[in-house]
Amino acid sequence: MTSPPPIHPHHSLRFYIIMSTIVIAGIFFLLVMNNKGDFSLTSAIVKTIGQNNETAKSVSGEEDLPGKDFADFPLEENELTLREEEERTSRNSNEDSSSPQGSKSKTTRTKTLPRHEMDITLTSDQIPDFQEEAHFSDLTLRFTDLITTIRINKDRLELNDQESTTKTIHIKEGIGKINFDKEGIFLDLTVSRFELNDVAIAAKGEIKITFEGPQDYTHLLINNLKAESFDTMGSGELQVDQRLTYKLVDDLTTVDYFAGSVTIDRETDLLKPITTFQGRARGIGISGDLLDIDLR
Repeated sequence: MTSPPPIHPHHSLRFYIIMSTIVIAGIFFLLVMNNKGDFSLTSAIVKTIGQNNETAKSVSGEEDLPGKDFADFPLEENELTLREEEERTSRNSNEDSSSPQGSKSKTTRTKTLPRHEMDITLTSDQIPDFQEEAHFSDLTLRFTDLITTIRINKDRLELNDQESTTKTIHIKEGIGKINFDKEGIFLDLTVSRFELNDVAIAAKGEIKITFEGPQDYTHLLINNLKAESFDTMGSGELQVDQRLTYKLVDDLTTVDYFAGSVTIDRETDLLKPITTFQGRARGIGISGDLLDIDLR
């Protein structure tokens, strides 16, 4: 009986060497293709890990984003960004001497400051000259005589003066132009709901409210108002974070990035209003005869 030929060890070793070579060559080929011809084992690994991390963030939604307390301000949320631009004129030594002007280069510096929000309560005996593109959750306006034309979706609002001496307008979820001062209030808004003396005005979709001129008022309340900046001049009191109380005496007060409520009460005396701003702000500036204060 003839026995089968023995298996030579060198044949198995050659097989493993060939297979290992093919596998290693395949790995190198994939790495080269991944880096578009510029092979780098470290960069390929880093790139793969970075792509995986970005994919995981986009799936889970866990991005390093700041809070949304002041969402809707026209800047990065909860950040103050200062931009400084410089335009410099330099003459290139290799440039043609016949050129009368040198080359201009523009440098932009951007600096991001951490946000700092302060709880404030500001009372004043004067009404500020407030002119802002802002939005709010609800607005209540009381007045006695209609002295301007109010249009709702281009239709003129008609009032019956015999029903009530005091008229009350209530607006929900408004965005647009808000101007008020000691002379009156002007509105040019898009709102979700409009009520006159507790009677809602029916309309399909959003409602456009326009005051064609300033309207006098005895009481104004705006809740959840967000405004970029305003100034007020007068006497009163400023409280900051319930730790600082400052008496205002004909001081100019500037409030930056305000979110909160404003109340103007003129029902007792039109010439002696009580104005109150209560909420949060990112900056407070006070300019007086004896002292200047800047809180950021």
